[in-house]
Amino acid sequence: MAHAELDRLQACLNFALDTLRKEMDDSQLPPLSQHSPVEHPLDDPNFLPSARLFEARRLSLACMGELKNLIQSPLDRCFEDKFSIYGVACIDMLIRTGIVDYLADVPNPSQGVPVAELAANLELDSQKIIPILRCSAANGWVRESHDSSFALNRCSRTLIKGQPGWKLVSLPGFMTLVETVSHWVTESEWKISRSPLQTAFQIAYKTPLSAFSWLVERPELHLHAAGHFQMSSSLPGYMTLIETVSHWVTESEWKLSRSPLQTAFQIAYKTPLLAFSWFSERPELCIHAAGHYEVFGNTSTPSIIADYPWAQLETPVIVDCAGGKGGLVSAILDAHPSFEGIVQDMEDMVAVTGSIMQELRPIQIESGVLKVEAHDLFQPQPRIGNEYSFILRHIIHNWPDKEAVTILSHLARALGPKSKILVVDIIAVEVHDLFQPQPRIGNEYSFILRHIMHDWPDEEAATILSHLARALGPKSKILVIDDIAVPNVDATATMTINSLSHERADYIIPSHFGSASKSTSGSSMHMMAMFNSRERSMDEWEQLVRVAGLRITNVYPLRAQDSIIECALDTHE
Repeated sequence: MAHAELDRLQACLNFALDTLRKEMDDSQLPPLSQHSPVEHPLDDPNFLPSARLFEARRLSLACMGELKNLIQSPLDRCFEDKFSIYGVACIDMLIRTGIVDYLADVPNPSQGVPVAELAANLELDSQKIIPILRCSAANGWVRESHDSSFALNRCSRTLIKGQPGWKLVSLPGFMTLVETVSHWVTESEWKISRSPLQTAFQIAYKTPLSAFSWLVERPELHLHAAGHFQMSSSLPGYMTLIETVSHWVTESEWKLSRSPLQTAFQIAYKTPLLAFSWFSERPELCIHAAGHYEVFGNTSTPSIIADYPWAQLETPVIVDCAGGKGGLVSAILDAHPSFEGIVQDMEDMVAVTGSIMQELRPIQIESGVLKVEAHDLFQPQPRIGNEYSFILRHIIHNWPDKEAVTILSHLARALGPKSKILVVDIIAVEVHDLFQPQPRIGNEYSFILRHIMHDWPDEEAATILSHLARALGPKSKILVIDDIAVPNVDATATMTINSLSHERADYIIPSHFGSASKSTSGSSMHMMAMFNSRERSMDEWEQLVRVAGLRITNVYPLRAQDSIIECALDTHE
C-alpha cells in the first residue's frame, strides 16, 4: 500500500534534518539537547546562522508541523487548540509567580525542585502549581525531573528575568483582545471599518482611544511587583485582549470595520484611543513596551546587517523612524562606520533613548555622528534630500492601508533621487495552485519552476506548463530548474545542484512553510486585532508603495521572518 503523503513528508524531514546536522557540524556548533541546563548558541537572537542552516531549521519545523497535521485526529487537534490558550497563561504564570527565577537560582538546577518547596518559598498553593507546571512541561517549557519535582530546561532559560522571552511574554492585555476579534469581525458595527480606532481593542476595553493612548493614560498598570515576583508586572488585559478577538470578529458592532480605532484592542481595554495613543499616554508602559518590541527587532538585526548591501547605499545618513532604543542604528554604525545615524521616535521614548545613547555612545553623540530626535510619523519628515535614507522596521504592519500610505507619503516627499526607504517587515506568502490559471500575466513576469516538474507525470506537468504559457508575454521566460537525466555512461554526467538554496521544499510543504510560519500568521492576527492592520503579501506591498508615490527597487530576504523591501521615488509616472 502506498503512503504517498506520509512517505514524501518523511523523506523531506530526513533531508532537512540531515542538512541541519551537517550545517551544525560545519559551523562547529554543539549538539542540541532540550535537557541541557545552558542555552545553545542557536538560542541566541543575535546568532546569525548560515543560509543553509536557517533554511534547514525552517524546513524541519515545517515538516514536523505537516506530519502532525497529517497524523493527529481532527478532534484531538480541536481539543489541543482549544486548550492551547492555557499554555499561554502558564508561561505568564511561570514568570509572574517567580517560579522561573527561583528554579534558575537553586544550587543544582538540573535536579529540580519539589513543588512543596516552591509553594513554601513563593507563598503559593502546591495543588495549583502542579497542573501549571505539568502543562508547561507538556509544552516544552520545563521538565518534571521526578514525581512533582520540576527543573528548568534549555528553552525555559529565555523566561528568566531580563532575557528575551521574559520581555516578550510580559506585555499585558493579550487575552481580552483575542476574545473580542470574532465579535468585531462578524457582528460589530465596525466589522467593515479599517480605522485603528475601530478595532477589537476598543470593544474589549470599552474605550474610544487607540490601544497605545489608552495604555499611556494608565501608569498604574505598570507597577513593579515586590518581593518574590522580582519582575515587571504583566500588562493587565493581555489575556482579555485575546479573548475579545472572537467577539470582535463575530458579534461586535465593529465586525465589518477596518478602522484602527475599532479593534479588539479598544474593546478589551475599554478605550476609544488608538493603541499607540493609549500607550503614549502611559510613559512607563511605553518604556516597557519598547523592551517588548525590541525583542522582535533583535531577531532580525544580525541578518539586516549581513544580508543588505549597505555599501551600495548612496546616502551618508540613515534615519531609523520610530527606532525605539536605537539598537538597529547602533548595529549599523558598528558595522559601517562611514554612516551617520539618527534615531527618531515619540518624545517620551526619545528621552529614554537619548539617555541610553549618551551612556553607551558618548563620543558618537558629542561628535554628531549619532543623533536622537523626536518625530511623529504622521507629520512631515524634517530630514529632506539626498543626504538621507530611512528605515521603517516593524512599523507599517501596525497600520491599515490609509495610515500606512500617510506614513510612506511623508517619507516619499522627503526623498532625494539617491534616497531609499528600507521597510523591514514580513511579506505574507501568496498562495497559488499550480493547476489553476496563473494570475500574473504579461511581459512584466518571468516564472521559475524549481524542482516542481519532476514531481508530476507528463499529463499533470503539461497542465502546469500550459497555465504558465497562457500567462506569458513576448519577453517572458519560464525557467525550469530540475535534474536532467542522461545515459548512465559516466556517473558524473547527471547535473545536480548541491545547495539547499536550490533545493525546493517538497511540494507537500506549503509555500509559507506551514507550521513554521505560525508566528507570522499569529503576528498578522495580532496586528489586525490591535490596529486593523495585517502582514502584507508582495502584491499588497507593491500596491501600497505605489499609492504613496514610491516603487519597490529590490527585496532582500533575511535569515529571519522579515525581508527588507527597498523603496525609492517612482520617477516613471
